[in-house]
Amino acid sequence: MVSASLFSPNAVGHDDFDGVKTRPPDADDRYPLRPGSLISSLADYIDLHVYSTDHTRAEFDGAELTQVKPLLLGETGAFKNNYPNASSAGRAVQNVMIENVNYGFTGWGIWTWDTIEQLSLWTLVDNNNTMNNILAPSVWPFVGSNQTSTVMSKYES
Repeated sequence: MVSASLFSPNAVGHDDFDGVKTRPPDADDRYPLRPGSLISSLADYIDLHVYSTDHTRAEFDGAELTQVKPLLLGETGAFKNNYPNASSAGRAVQNVMIENVNYGFTGWGIWTWDTIEQLSLWTLVDNNNTMNNILAPSVWPFVGSNQTSTVMSKYES
């Protein structure tokens, strides 16, 4: 399987894919590949990273993805500066997961389980496993096996 992990241009302050331009000194200077450009590539699936923010929907829209290939939300999570506690962060990540299904995504991964290196992000085990207790399939069976099978079958040949 071949893929590329990337994020939407909107995640770093671009209104859309606007080419490579000089950025103001205080702006994020990253220019990610436009995720939609992978649709006609040899990639087997598209792996987009979207975090819960006030512009999550713009990130999905800015990715310009279609359901030609399986779409994976390969990395999602919540930053501590946006959410005062792990409970609100868990609910915010739930909303990202619900939203991504509307865009045709068929799976997701949480960043991070228990890292101590990235202190700016809520982990699944922070505050006595609070986010895990909100997002675990045994607690919140959002996408059941029947739904997953139905969605994935259109990509199988």
